[in-house]
Amino acid sequence: MSSSATRGAVLVAIAAVLVFLVLRGAADNSQYPLVSGSEAEPTATTAPELELSSDDAVAVGAGTVEVDTSLARDNSEVSVLVANGTAVTGQASRLTTQLRNQGFMTREPRNADEQTASTIFYRPGFASEAAVVRVVLDVATPIAPMPEPDPFIGDGIDLAPVNVLVLVGADDLAQS
Repeated sequence: MSSSATRGAVLVAIAAVLVFLVLRGAADNSQYPLVSGSEAEPTATTAPELELSSDDAVAVGAGTVEVDTSLARDNSEVSVLVANGTAVTGQASRLTTQLRNQGFMTREPRNADEQTASTIFYRPGFASEAAVVRVVLDVATPIAPMPEPDPFIGDGIDLAPVNVLVLVGADDLAQS
């Protein structure tokens, strides 16, 4: 076999592997549309039905603020980190996969220091996106602004590139 034929065979093999990986990753990568009202339907038939309301309550200080999820950025523009602060093994990985399958830019799941309660934290300007994360995860976990400076949640966890942090504590989110 000549060297050009060998190179051609190698390129065809690489292309076949890439096509396989792309198609495998796209199998369950549908997103819930960010529309308000009862017309919101999942785009994949295997996804659970979620109702997106145009307003989600977000805790701020002692009160709550209504957040319009229809104004949220596309999921692919939102960096999300799930950190597991419980003894439930693999919880951060499971939730990360669930969010990745909905198109979020997910960071590597991490184990955090022990947490008694779950919270979804968001950077300034990402409250709507945090509300969408809560809807996708189908939980009632409180949403709050990210503290400044960034909280220490565990060794080696860098929160700088994160728009939304899902901090899993020993409550319903750890069991979902």
